[in-house]
Amino acid sequence: MAKFSFKEMIKGIKKRKGDEAEESISLGTFPASVHKLWASRHRGWSQNSIADSSKLGNKIAICLTVVDNLPHEGLWQKWLNSSKLDPKGRSGSMYIHAKFPDKVKAQQPWAGERTLAHSYVPEWNDVKVVRAMLSLIREALKDKETAFIYLGTESCVPITSFTTVADRLYSEGAVSWLNEWPENPPTGSGLKRASKFEASSQFAVVDPQMIPTSAVWKALPGWITLTRHHAEAIVNLEEKVGGELWPAFSQVFAPEELYFPTALCLAGVSALPNSRKPKPEIRVQSLVFAEYPKSGPNTANPIALDDCFDVNRLATMRSSGFLFVRKFKKTISEELQRLFLSDNTENQSMTQIRENSTRRSRPRSPKHDR
Repeated sequence: MAKFSFKEMIKGIKKRKGDEAEESISLGTFPASVHKLWASRHRGWSQNSIADSSKLGNKIAICLTVVDNLPHEGLWQKWLNSSKLDPKGRSGSMYIHAKFPDKVKAQQPWAGERTLAHSYVPEWNDVKVVRAMLSLIREALKDKETAFIYLGTESCVPITSFTTVADRLYSEGAVSWLNEWPENPPTGSGLKRASKFEASSQFAVVDPQMIPTSAVWKALPGWITLTRHHAEAIVNLEEKVGGELWPAFSQVFAPEELYFPTALCLAGVSALPNSRKPKPEIRVQSLVFAEYPKSGPNTANPIALDDCFDVNRLATMRSSGFLFVRKFKKTISEELQRLFLSDNTENQSMTQIRENSTRRSRPRSPKHDR
C-alpha cells in the first residue's frame, strides 16, 4: 500500500495557475507512482475541477480506428458537411488511424487527408488498438475548439443528424458518455457486475504490479464519447505517473474496453458520486448501439447489422438515446443514408424503406465475426 509522509499530508493542496487546486504530493517512481496516485484518490485528495460548460469549444471530433479503408466515407463526409447548417455554428472534424495508412491515402483522398501518417499496425484484439486510440485523442486535442471526442471503428456510423448529436452532447455539458462498471460495484450503485468471462479474461489479467486492482473499470462497448477535459486527463496521466500504462493491458481481451475507463478512474473521474462531486461527470450510458449474440463462439463481439436492420430498429435506437451504431460492414444504401442524416423518421425515405422491407423475403439471421 502506498504511504504518505507527514510532510506530504500537512502540505496538502497547493494553488495552481488559474486558481485550480491540484494535489501536490510526490508520487515517486513508476509504477509505484500509479498506486500512490490511486491511494491519494481514496483519501479524498482528488481536486480535479469540473470543466466550465459555458467555455466548451464548438467542435465534435470523430476519431476512427480502421484497417485499410473507411467503408462509409460518403456518409461521414455528408454528415460532417451538414454541420455547416448547424444553427448554433458548431462543427465537426475527423481523425483516422489506419493499420495501413498508405492504402487509405491512395484509395480514398478525403479520408486519406484525415489519416494519421504513423500507424501502430494493430491486430484484432491487440493492445496496439489502445495506442492507436490514444494517438487519435492527442491529435484531436491539438485543435483548441475540440469539445467532445467520439471514438469509433470503420464499421461505426451516425444514425441521426449532426445537429441532433451536437444538441445532445452540449445540452448535458462537460460530461463523458460510457457504459462502465467495476468488477464488484458497491451495493446499491445500480452498476452492472462483471460476468465470469469478464472477470477471468479482462479484470483478472490487468497487470496488478502496474494498475491497482480496485481501480480497474470496464466500458461496453469500448467505443466511447469523451469530453475534452476527460480526454486531456487520460493522455496526461502517463506524464503524471512517469510511465506508459498500456502495457498493463497486453493480456486483456478487448483491452480498449478497460483501458479508458480505468485511466479515467485513476485520473479521479468516476461514475460514482462523492462529497466533492455529488453529480458524476460520467453518464453511464453508451451513445453507440451495439448488439451482442446471446450464444455461439463469439458472444463478446458485436453483431453485423447489415442483413437484419429495419426502420423499427432504427426508431428504437433513436428513442433509446443512441446517436451512433456499430456495426455496418457493407455499403449503406443512399436511402438509408438520407434517413440517417435526417431527424424526421416519417419522411419519404422512411416510407420507402419500410415498403422495401416488407417486400423482402424473410431476413437472414444476424451475422457476427471477429
